[in-house]
Amino acid sequence: MAKIREVLIHVSVETASGRRKCARKPGVHSIAKGESCLVVKGGEYNAPKSYCRECAAPILDKAERQLSDMKSEL
Repeated sequence: MAKIREVLIHVSVETASGRRKCARKPGVHSIAKGESCLVVKGGEYNAPKSYCRECAAPILDKAERQLSDMKSEL
């Protein structure tokens, strides 16, 4: 059987090894060492951006809706 292709290769959950800024609200939210965060790679240099749990939730909700829509279309 052929291997199933992974399409979410630029998105992952990581545990912060040090303090990080939240890319969505950098002046307001931060990610403490040891906290889990959403990491999205992309842009010109495939640079990773970290999102705190609060900001990650709507991002993942939107992705879930998009995947559901694509599945429905097929």
